[in-house]
Amino acid sequence: DDCTDHKLQIIPTGHKHSARLGSYKVYSPNGRDQSLEYTLKVDPTNELLTIKFAAVLEIGYSNNKPHSEPEQPRFTITLLDEAGKSIPELCSSFDETALSLDKVQHSTSTDGQPVAWRDWKAVSANLKKKEGQNVTIRFTTMDCTPGGHFGYAYIVVDAQPLYITTKYCNGNDDAVLTAPDGFASYTW
Repeated sequence: DDCTDHKLQIIPTGHKHSARLGSYKVYSPNGRDQSLEYTLKVDPTNELLTIKFAAVLEIGYSNNKPHSEPEQPRFTITLLDEAGKSIPELCSSFDETALSLDKVQHSTSTDGQPVAWRDWKAVSANLKKKEGQNVTIRFTTMDCTPGGHFGYAYIVVDAQPLYITTKYCNGNDDAVLTAPDGFASYTW
């Protein structure tokens, strides 16, 4: 990615493609939002949803002062039920700005402006309780609200059965359990 001094790979390891949402140029005043939605009917073959993303957000300034947090470029992820409402029990939203990105790195955009960016992160949601229902994943990138500063993200989505891989040899007391990416912790 040009705006990260080529430090951010636009496709995460193990994948062949990613979607880029947003633009590194601001084409309209007063900010610009772009969204991408995908709806899936949850069944046993796709009840583990894993989203990998990387965000590149220009830090918005006016008169040599950073814009306020709500005015900054941002990237959001929201999981919605069939009625279009957020699903809180799935920790169903992610909303970060140029000032609040976790594990933030800094660089300079191609036009010399400061950029905050986040390398690839995986988050997962267990959709088992939504089996038989439609769930919509909404991704949104936003330029700053005063206009003039950009935000974009790269996205990869996987949906697979919910399982843990086990490697165990008979007669051995040790086993290797491999869990999917995207969860903060596991309890065994």
